[in-house]
Amino acid sequence: MSISKIQTVVYVFRSDGKVVLGYQPLSAPFCAGKLKPPGGRAQLNETPKDCAVRETREETSVIPVLDEKPLGIIHITHVDGPTIELCVYRAMDYNSEPQSIEKLERVGWYDINDATISQMMEDNRSWIGYVQRGEEFTADVTYDTDGNLLTASAHRVS
Repeated sequence: MSISKIQTVVYVFRSDGKVVLGYQPLSAPFCAGKLKPPGGRAQLNETPKDCAVRETREETSVIPVLDEKPLGIIHITHVDGPTIELCVYRAMDYNSEPQSIEKLERVGWYDINDATISQMMEDNRSWIGYVQRGEEFTADVTYDTDGNLLTASAHRVS
């Protein structure tokens, strides 16, 4: 598998179990109108952790405190397209409260439940439980050329 892009997402949790999420604008090329955590593409010579902190700050004003190593790695393959390595981080500590400042709309604290998950990308169902429990995992996801989910599987890393 050849990785062409490295991207990150960060699930920032509050002590009551709520997490920072926001809606991707309808004008976005991918995930349009979907509820998602902050994240994005790593810049040249940027580590995944540095990318995760930068993107979270830029999109929500929250500065997460992260471990060096991501909680999960998801390989997202687009048929006839690139494979993306998505590094998933989980933060239980942070500085500042979330607000909509760039890229994401209606940023705030959300419960992770069936109603919330139904507003997220469909592949989230296969791995979101690992994030909630703080368990290391890996996942493989495949989308067709129209952005429809073909397969999604996740496994806990021992």
